[in-house]
Amino acid sequence: KGASYDYEVLAIEESGNQTLSSANFATTDMTIAKTQDVGDTVAPGDIFSYTLTVQNYFQDPVEFEIFDALNMNLDYVIGSLVVSENGQGGFVDDVLTFWTDSLDYLDTLTISFQVMVSDLANYGDSITNMATVSVFSPGATEPFLTKDSNLVSVEVVPEPSTLIFFGTGLIGLLALVRRSR
Repeated sequence: KGASYDYEVLAIEESGNQTLSSANFATTDMTIAKTQDVGDTVAPGDIFSYTLTVQNYFQDPVEFEIFDALNMNLDYVIGSLVVSENGQGGFVDDVLTFWTDSLDYLDTLTISFQVMVSDLANYGDSITNMATVSVFSPGATEPFLTKDSNLVSVEVVPEPSTLIFFGTGLIGLLALVRRSR
């Protein structure tokens, strides 16, 4: 169950008429955003970072859990997880699970980590990813709110190649040298 508040609204019209209305509003504001520090394209072997930012707009502290399953073309870079607040969790089989016992009103939690594009990623593959936050009332076992982050994506492109010409004239030798990692 989320935080719930009773509000009374007094409306005064230009004519002087007054209307009093009341309502019960449940706040439903917990934001989760995902960013990446790379442009629109990557190549196999590239390493880049994801950052998750969660902010609590509920009037009361809440508990929450973040779940982020990486795309099959990405591998978590071991040891790269950085978290701004206390909590528990980590990566198991390229899935981030993180939870905290309390995030106060207007507090922000930031989680950053690096991923590497798999050598098995194919040219033209689209790598998409998003995370989910589940929000719990203190001590509850079922979430009262679940929200997905925005979707981030990159496209796999071939590794850059370099053309090198040996010789001169029409009988020159052309070698294509692939950039090695």
